[in-house]
Amino acid sequence: MFFEYMNSKISEKIRVLVADDSFFMRTYLSEILCNDDAVLVVGTASSGDEVIVLAEKLRPDVITMDYHMPGKNGVEAIAAIMLGGHPLPAIIMISAFSGKEGRNAQRSLNAAGVHIIVKPSGEVSLDMEKIATTVVEKIKEVGFIAVKMRNAYALTHQAVINHEMKSIRVGDTFGGLLVIGASTGGPPLVEHLLSELDPDSGLSVVIVQHMSSSFTRLFAERLNRVTRFHVREARDGDMFLPGIALVIPGGHALTSIHEDEKGLCSLAIKKTPDDVHEVEIDNTMITIAHCFSGPIVGVLLSGMGKDGTAGLKEIHMKGGIALVQDPETATVSAMPYHAMHEIGAEVVSLDALPVRIMTYLQSKSS
Repeated sequence: MFFEYMNSKISEKIRVLVADDSFFMRTYLSEILCNDDAVLVVGTASSGDEVIVLAEKLRPDVITMDYHMPGKNGVEAIAAIMLGGHPLPAIIMISAFSGKEGRNAQRSLNAAGVHIIVKPSGEVSLDMEKIATTVVEKIKEVGFIAVKMRNAYALTHQAVINHEMKSIRVGDTFGGLLVIGASTGGPPLVEHLLSELDPDSGLSVVIVQHMSSSFTRLFAERLNRVTRFHVREARDGDMFLPGIALVIPGGHALTSIHEDEKGLCSLAIKKTPDDVHEVEIDNTMITIAHCFSGPIVGVLLSGMGKDGTAGLKEIHMKGGIALVQDPETATVSAMPYHAMHEIGAEVVSLDALPVRIMTYLQSKSS
């Protein structure tokens, strides 16, 4: 069902960059992708340094990447690509993850919101046909939003240029608070959603993206460059302010909010205990629901697990609205699916989310 939906929505080719240090792997992946009418291979790279250069030059929608490459490895290459100014490509890591090093690499990649496909028999897998269908289908799934972002980028980029002098506007009218939660597959979706929202509406945003702390800093810097919001990684004492978006540091959660006599809220952010796995979205949303008195919208996007379900429930119980990306359009549907079925969260298509968010907040301010 999901795959058929995506096929019906893709009206132009998905631009793919193939990166692997093995000539055989680059050739084989390029051949299977060229056999699909929805995909266009725009280039190949044999090292981490080369994929960084080509990602900036060719502007692919999707990059398939090996973790073990000469020069920068997969995690280091992703970090460098995040610093680019073009639409953030979806990353699919196709690699052999064996032993302790492989497990550690997978954890690092999961912490970057990357999609992972394991090679069937080592770094140079001569039996790649076993996962050929999986690779093509995953590229189509993640390519849908990537193509949309590429097409919308020109308009968004011009708006960012026109809005270059971003400032913290304490005196502006506060338009409400949006809390976005996302995990695997989330970074391009968060970027897309934030690009479609207007900071001049007085909206304040909190973003919880499952990432390591080193990646959330880079992600915040990227969002600050490519959207009209003033975006930074959140710190203790930060405030909810119009036109400001705060990215919660990886492995941390918002734990308390102090509202002063002027209605300004200062935040306390603490590290999540090591034995508590992936509850940053829940903890942050629950804190906001309990401590913040203004209008709230909670949104869950693509991700594994069920982090965010309990948080959306609390937001709804406190009078806010709980929205989830339609699982049919999420590259990893578990998080929105759980919230939809367990608490009855409102399902909204990705394209309709900005209008739904702003319509609700405007209704609360009138």
